[in-house]
Amino acid sequence: MLAAGNKWDFFPSAALAWKMNEENFMKNIGWLNSLKLRVGYGVTGNASINSYQTAGSMVSQWANKPFGQGGIPTNTTGAKASVLPNRNLGWEKTASTNFGVDFGFLNNRITGSVEYYIANTSDLLLNRSIPLMTGYTQILTNVGKTQNKGLEITLSTTNIQTEDFTWKTDFTFSTNRSKIVELADGKVDDPTNGWFIGKPMDEIWTYKYDRLWQDTPEDRRMLAIYKAKGNGITMFPGMAKLVDQEFIEVPEGTEGSKTVTLEDGSKVTYMDNGFGKFDKDDYHFQGSFTPKWEGRYPAGYDANGEAITKNVLGKTQAEVKDKLRTAIEDSKKLDPVKAGSYTLEQWLKLWYSVYVEPQVRYSTKEFYHNAIDHHILPKLGSVKLEKLTMLQIQQFYNELLKSGRVQKKNQPKLKEHGLSPRMVQCVHVVLNKALEYAVEEKLVLANPAKKCKIPKNTRKEMNILPEALIGPYLRAAKEHGILAPMYLELTTGLRRGELLALRWEDLDVQSRTLSINKSVARQDGKLVISTPKTPNSIRTVLLPTDTVKLLVEEHEKHPANPYLFPSPRTGETWDPDGFRRLHDRIIKEIGAEHVRFHDMRHTFATLSLKSGVDVRTLSETLGHFSAGFTLSTYVHSTPGMKQSAADAIGNTIRNAI
Repeated sequence: MLAAGNKWDFFPSAALAWKMNEENFMKNIGWLNSLKLRVGYGVTGNASINSYQTAGSMVSQWANKPFGQGGIPTNTTGAKASVLPNRNLGWEKTASTNFGVDFGFLNNRITGSVEYYIANTSDLLLNRSIPLMTGYTQILTNVGKTQNKGLEITLSTTNIQTEDFTWKTDFTFSTNRSKIVELADGKVDDPTNGWFIGKPMDEIWTYKYDRLWQDTPEDRRMLAIYKAKGNGITMFPGMAKLVDQEFIEVPEGTEGSKTVTLEDGSKVTYMDNGFGKFDKDDYHFQGSFTPKWEGRYPAGYDANGEAITKNVLGKTQAEVKDKLRTAIEDSKKLDPVKAGSYTLEQWLKLWYSVYVEPQVRYSTKEFYHNAIDHHILPKLGSVKLEKLTMLQIQQFYNELLKSGRVQKKNQPKLKEHGLSPRMVQCVHVVLNKALEYAVEEKLVLANPAKKCKIPKNTRKEMNILPEALIGPYLRAAKEHGILAPMYLELTTGLRRGELLALRWEDLDVQSRTLSINKSVARQDGKLVISTPKTPNSIRTVLLPTDTVKLLVEEHEKHPANPYLFPSPRTGETWDPDGFRRLHDRIIKEIGAEHVRFHDMRHTFATLSLKSGVDVRTLSETLGHFSAGFTLSTYVHSTPGMKQSAADAIGNTIRNAI
């Protein structure tokens, strides 16, 4: 706790960024994907000291009273000050400025950043040694200024990227220099505390050692000279040799020289330049170190019942205590055996095999495989699950929007390289689900994908078959031998798989109803008939009289075949892809704009609403879970419908006058 009057302070900060690549003068540079300049400034404070440290403290002290009761010495316990109070102790402040450049070239195959920073710290919180005559050895005080500056460069390249192989490289370069700018007495060194202007705070300043004294004539002679000086320095072979001032032997009588007599009676004369006296003139800068406090805590037990101990580090004791409290609380939310043991790829594969694969349809499995294998794993698969951050995921989504499409072999060259917002949403659904389960399994503390910003879907207007072309379409379908299924499609809006899986037993001629309870799809090269897409898809559809008549006529063409629309080639169910290609051929023959087979379902919905069918009935016919979904997904408001609505409102108002 800081001293009274210094407990609060002001710490401003600001940052600016300029996306240069979005400027008009750079928009036409094709090879440049991104270029951003950044600058930031901020002041932070450090008050990490023990509570009540500014007030000082007392400790008990035993003493012997020379004159006790009756003149007999007695023992007693008193108190003395142990920590010198500092009632002027304030915040340690660091003002940081950084300049950065972020860039991306060649469809972001080359990305990176360059950042330069400089941090000036003032009023450092340090224990300063003081003269012992004060009764104390040190005091915590605000002393001096330091400067820390450095350069960081990162570069990532995608060297090779194909459907089956990706080769990336990452380069990192960093340099940092710190120094003391000023101390309590200005730009004056403080050797007692080991603080020197222009040197780091953690500089090691002490004697330098140079090998061991050897049992040789040369070393024994030098050891004898040290002993003959009579200054108490006595060394022997095998002891560490301190680096002293250089020994310079000169003729006896040389000005400024000294002569000593050795034990064997010989004399040695040398220059009196500090040789043989070890003091601070012999100190050297040995390098620097960063002392840290360490705290350890039990994080649980491994599979063998052995205790798992983890640690935290900090610059101060108070910092370590805070980290320990957080780490202990977090450890209760994690499985100490499994946490930290998975990469994202390992977890996704395990999660898919346990939670997804046994529960979903084949088509849905393909959806998961596409998101995982083609998008998530190539970019994030190698990242440790516990190290995955929201920033990484957000950057991943942004990259998918720009260049997420995969160029497949033997396929036309891509015209657009970015994924659609809807596909990015699909990737997010998969990743988000997997990470939610990771939280439940106590592998990570939180889901980093949960709060990522997902691109909004831009819904494309669906095509419908114009009413004027319905007649030509059905006549062309008759020529190709598929009038009955296409007529049924336009009067019911069935899904393609539902239409082609129909059997004669599903039709009730008397009640004019059709039971929809199965669907056909191609799986691993084979046609497989299974239950429909959702429970809502299992339904009974009412049919117009003409539709029933056509279906009866169709069945009379092949009365022994159980399928309502058997393939003319195999006699079994139609191949959905082959049926779609025949539809596309008919659309081209009648000169219509491209209308997908699924748009025939959309056409049915639009015509039904135009004819006055209520939304709830339409939703049940289509097999949707809600009327709202029907309206938002399939209903196409034609200009004619809009005009009819406007005329109806106008007539109502006019009649009210």
